[in-house]
Amino acid sequence: MKMSSDKKGVFFLVIIFAVIIGAGIFIGVSLRADPASDTLKSDEVIRTLLVISDGNGNALTSDVLFYYPESQKSALFNIPLNTGDIYSSLVGKDGREGRTDRIDAVYRECGFEAYAKEIGILLGKEIPFAIDISLEDFGKLTDLLGGFSVFVPSPVDGVSPDGERWLLPFGVVTLDGDKIQTYVTYRTEGEDDSDVVSRRQTAVMSMLTAIHAQRAALLDKKNFPLYAEKLHTDLTEKNLYKLISYLSNINVETDHLIPQTIQGSLRRLPSTGETVLFPLFEGQLIKDVVQQAEDSLIHEGGSSYRYVLQVLNGTTVKGSASNASILLNGLGNFDVLPAADADRNDYEHTVIINYMQSDTSEALTALSNFITCKNIEHRPSSSLAGESNSDFTVILGKDWDGRYVRGGYVNPENLPQEETASEGGESAEGSGASESAEVTKTE
Repeated sequence: MKMSSDKKGVFFLVIIFAVIIGAGIFIGVSLRADPASDTLKSDEVIRTLLVISDGNGNALTSDVLFYYPESQKSALFNIPLNTGDIYSSLVGKDGREGRTDRIDAVYRECGFEAYAKEIGILLGKEIPFAIDISLEDFGKLTDLLGGFSVFVPSPVDGVSPDGERWLLPFGVVTLDGDKIQTYVTYRTEGEDDSDVVSRRQTAVMSMLTAIHAQRAALLDKKNFPLYAEKLHTDLTEKNLYKLISYLSNINVETDHLIPQTIQGSLRRLPSTGETVLFPLFEGQLIKDVVQQAEDSLIHEGGSSYRYVLQVLNGTTVKGSASNASILLNGLGNFDVLPAADADRNDYEHTVIINYMQSDTSEALTALSNFITCKNIEHRPSSSLAGESNSDFTVILGKDWDGRYVRGGYVNPENLPQEETASEGGESAEGSGASESAEVTKTE
């Protein structure tokens, strides 16, 4: 039976339309922006989530690595697995979206993609790159990279709950794939969660060190697929190669890369009885710290110098200096000494004292902006020998609200001469703070 000419015409029109539509879809897909590729090509901070998991649906450790290609500087934030919040990815008992729980529950119940999204919300930054490494693949990667160097404080000889023998030598040792898995998972009697977290953090740092050391072999395009298959990610191999080529520039030792973490308060969840870490200031603090870290990488190249900071309580509010020390402990490039009381407890205005002779504009600006304190006094240590063991001292005054300095007070003595004249005299309160600052001890 022959097809009529009308039917043939319709048939050919259908074919033509199908070809046009197919070509349009193909061109659209080809031209569609690839966010990962765009990020790797642009001048912006590269954010990568690194997760080591047990291969059975549980995260063992999670870190977000920030790297700025222009400065080749980096920052690392550890995400405690017990970080608590209301996570929209989790479903409550009533079937509604949103449940208060630990963040690793998101990984366990919703998968890696949802986990990366929730961590991005927690930090206030989109995380375009995420790599998940199972414990088994972490061991294989260790062998490919020639072993990971770690410090084991004492010999380990024990048995896991599953009957596996744990044996590790003590000292600075290079562990192979099997041993690094033991290092990540073992837990001896008397150890608490912080010991295990610290050890896993060390393993991540050792991996970054090995990636840098073995950069040439790793980025050999004949070898790279062997490494890439150990890294679970939704990136194309081309984009993964580009990402690793950037991250392999990170030198943990020379860059003094020190992991930062989330500061918070521990509370027990009534629903599960578990102890959960709720970020300070309803999560805003960690967002501020992350933003400051990124700004430092971009604008100042991420100084690797570690400044010593001490907080003194110049008020009658007990615990102010201790809480402020915890707050500032999350600020990059600062090592915070134990808090103490100032020489008196009636400071009206918070003051930052700079004891450094060298240019500290980067660190001083970061500190000043972070607590919004404009009242700064420069007291080079050479002129006051032995006055302080710190590079900077923050004395809290009545204008400290637990997070910020309110009011924007500046001691007229610290203003340029022409500004001082226009202000119309000296503040008695500011003068008192200045005189006391000269004799403050930070031992």
